[in-house]
Amino acid sequence: YLSIAEDRDHNVWIATYRDGVYQYDGRQLKHYPIMDGSKVVNLFTVYVDREGTIWLGTHSHGVYRFNGTDFERFEPR
Repeated sequence: YLSIAEDRDHNVWIATYRDGVYQYDGRQLKHYPIMDGSKVVNLFTVYVDREGTIWLGTHSHGVYRFNGTDFERFEPR
């Protein structure tokens, strides 16, 4: 694991390099693979901001944001 963060609901988010991110709620572990088409996205970090948004930093695919269901690539306006 490369990075771990806790959200407002006390879920633990665990970022891995090549295997996406995991959410642990104290009972179950849920896996979120992070892909760009068929290509695996290499993660660097997971971060929870002051508003409670969960972010993933990558090595070469920008930043991903959790939308409540899945992670989507963040495209600044």
